[in-house]
Amino acid sequence: MNMEKQIGSQNEAIKLQGKVLFLTKDPNLIRHQLEGSVLTHVDEGDLIDFISTDNIIPSAACYSSRTPQELGDHLLTGLTSQVIRRGEMREAGFEAVVAGKSFGRGSSREHAPLALDACGIKFVLASGFERIFYENCQNYGIMTINGHHPELRRRFLNREPIPFDQLISGLNPLQKEILLHKGLLGFSQARLEGKTRFSTESAVARPMTMVEKIIARHVVQQPESQETAGIDYVQPGQTAFIQINHGYGYELQSPLWIGALRKEFGEDYRIRNPQNFTFFEDHLALLENDSTSQFFRQLQNDFASLSEAQVYRYDPHKGVEGICHSVMLHKHDVFPGEVIVGNDSHTCTLGALGALAIGKGASEFAASLATGDIAVVVPETIRFNIAGRMPAGVTAKDLILHILAMPKLRDSGLGSGRVFEFGGIALSDIPFDEQAVLTNMSIEGNAYTGIIEPNEQTISHLARRNKLSREEISRILVRSDRNAQYADVIDIDLNKLEPMVAMPGDPQRGVPLSWVKNSVPVDIAYIGSCTGGNLEDLQKAAAILNGRRVDGNVQLYVQANSRAVYQTAKSLGLFDIFEQSGARILMPGCGACMNAGPGSSTNENQVTISDTNRNFYGRMGKGNTFLANVEVVAASAIRGRISSPKDL
Repeated sequence: MNMEKQIGSQNEAIKLQGKVLFLTKDPNLIRHQLEGSVLTHVDEGDLIDFISTDNIIPSAACYSSRTPQELGDHLLTGLTSQVIRRGEMREAGFEAVVAGKSFGRGSSREHAPLALDACGIKFVLASGFERIFYENCQNYGIMTINGHHPELRRRFLNREPIPFDQLISGLNPLQKEILLHKGLLGFSQARLEGKTRFSTESAVARPMTMVEKIIARHVVQQPESQETAGIDYVQPGQTAFIQINHGYGYELQSPLWIGALRKEFGEDYRIRNPQNFTFFEDHLALLENDSTSQFFRQLQNDFASLSEAQVYRYDPHKGVEGICHSVMLHKHDVFPGEVIVGNDSHTCTLGALGALAIGKGASEFAASLATGDIAVVVPETIRFNIAGRMPAGVTAKDLILHILAMPKLRDSGLGSGRVFEFGGIALSDIPFDEQAVLTNMSIEGNAYTGIIEPNEQTISHLARRNKLSREEISRILVRSDRNAQYADVIDIDLNKLEPMVAMPGDPQRGVPLSWVKNSVPVDIAYIGSCTGGNLEDLQKAAAILNGRRVDGNVQLYVQANSRAVYQTAKSLGLFDIFEQSGARILMPGCGACMNAGPGSSTNENQVTISDTNRNFYGRMGKGNTFLANVEVVAASAIRGRISSPKDL
């Protein structure tokens, strides 16, 4: 997208010309604005907070739409009140949208700014934006005005002309450079042709965190110098390009990044370093094999074939190799200290290996395919010191739900854009796949990414997967310096934890299970996804379901997160137990977790309890979704209401 064409140039003033839609907590006020009423001011406390990308553009619209115009028809139809109906935003002609805090949380899907753009939205004003959405908007030329600049916001909404330089004053030098090159891919083309340079100087000597060390080691100055050995030190706030060791994408977002690449570089474009990139067909694998799914797969296959890049293809009989994050974690040679980029927000899962794993939108993923590196602003880090031992019935899922619900993370937005670094001696007692839940769900706290300090479980996993000795592994481990500077340090005593349940609407709405158990009937129970479909989870579920039947009013779905886990679980007889209990077995794939397969709720009165990672309204269908650990999900399926295994 040409940002200057959308917004303006540095030499002109920007003035709000069109209509403004205030996303108010009162749905009637939204309705009145759609019908022609004009609001000139709304107090921040009356605006909707925590609007996710599922609210902005529902999952179903992403996999059923082939054009930006079709996406635009679904803009904001995912709001909880469902006050905005299909097609209304395209017809209404709004130029700006105003919302509350933490706008654009959740998925990396670039469909959200694309839908805004298709409806003529040029400006989004909010009290705060989440990183991936904010980056995506920049790449589509949609101006984001943060509530941290109240005077600028007031002048803009008063329709005063504002010099363009003032509107972009909060951008870093690289962001301004991208703007001048008419977008990220235009800037990438200029870098590849040597027409522009962006270099990063070493910071002064200082102790560094794990992520700071990884960034420093991977800094490159130009695409043609990918062998550059990095710089000595970085510090938060610095901007740099860093070399990618591994990248991966999938079919759902492929039309966006393939279209962007071909538009900039030509129809026969080939990936710069195809050996570093892997592609999956996992996100639509549990949908019926409709024409749109086939179109997405074929488009990605054709593109990857030109470069001879690896693709894990969908098989109508066997399904897929697995959910991309799980396959990358267990099957690929991803090592501590490496840089991984994926076009999915849950790319952060791979931080369990002590790697820097960053989720990016489609445009930035496309740029990484072209240059072999990505731009980062060095983030601050929050350190979580984990001590003690998990009580019986408590899992890493409860630990992360506990962390996400902390007021300083949930209410003040402390985690937004910062790395979650998990460390402490207690980690060596938490199984590796459990630790991956911590990094997988770091993004639910709006973190930049999650990363885990090396521990015995990391070493054992690498030794099994890669047949390495402890000495070989020790040479590649990365640890934070003892005096590294953190934005905050939070101590967690596992002994004090209890099972948690995230209330519908947001993973950060966690409460103790004891507050809600026995009081909430459930219709659907779901075990699976990249977060909850590992072998240990299936074993725990089978232990509870063995010899018991699922309640007659509940449909239980069980899913392994990879073909390897499926085959192992089957050989252990776990699926026999599930089927005898009345559960329905699903093949691996990213399904109901994003409302793309069996297990999604079909009406707003249904209640789901799930061990997946997101429960934004609309994320798993039309009903309300509670999140819990796998044992609570299994027990709830048996009893027909949210329950503890102790109640069986």
